[in-house]
Amino acid sequence: MNDSHDEFRHKIIGHWCTYCGDNAEEFDHFPPRAVTNYGLLVPCCRECNSHISTLYAFSFKDRSLLAKDKIRKKYAKLLRIPEWDEEELNDMAPHMRDSVLDGQRIQEIIKQRLAWDSWSYLKGIDIKNDIERIVVEIDLILGNMKREFDRSERLNKKNDQDLLKPKKSRQRACMAEYGAIGCDMVG
Repeated sequence: MNDSHDEFRHKIIGHWCTYCGDNAEEFDHFPPRAVTNYGLLVPCCRECNSHISTLYAFSFKDRSLLAKDKIRKKYAKLLRIPEWDEEELNDMAPHMRDSVLDGQRIQEIIKQRLAWDSWSYLKGIDIKNDIERIVVEIDLILGNMKREFDRSERLNKKNDQDLLKPKKSRQRACMAEYGAIGCDMVG
């Protein structure tokens, strides 16, 4: 973690994953290094870090929700395990009963991970008490980047639609916008 790009990141030290509350074994770059060198290094479990490592969530809240959504999808079958009362469990063969109880224990852990309050935990472990300021700055930077991305996407879509127009329509549109000069190259 001695990457020169990390010198512009505020490192938060904690024992639990910021996103789900599991044991933190790594640090997540928020926002991802592919987006900017400025931001946070937050404690993260290996699972959440691999799920969201390069995904472009445009706010801390979105990133946290994205991590939980990945957990929810990964463990969807376990989350659907029905509740069994003691009488039903006693009627099962020992091996089946053990399997159901193991599934219910794992289900409870997953539910706790999904209910984890990322923001409260992050604020609680921020010794320097400047996490809110940094997250607001990051959200502003990412918000501006998202607006630029959306604007670029709209322009690309418009250009793609213009290229699909018949040649005569493109020439007419060019002449309407620029006059006859400079429209000779429109193909």
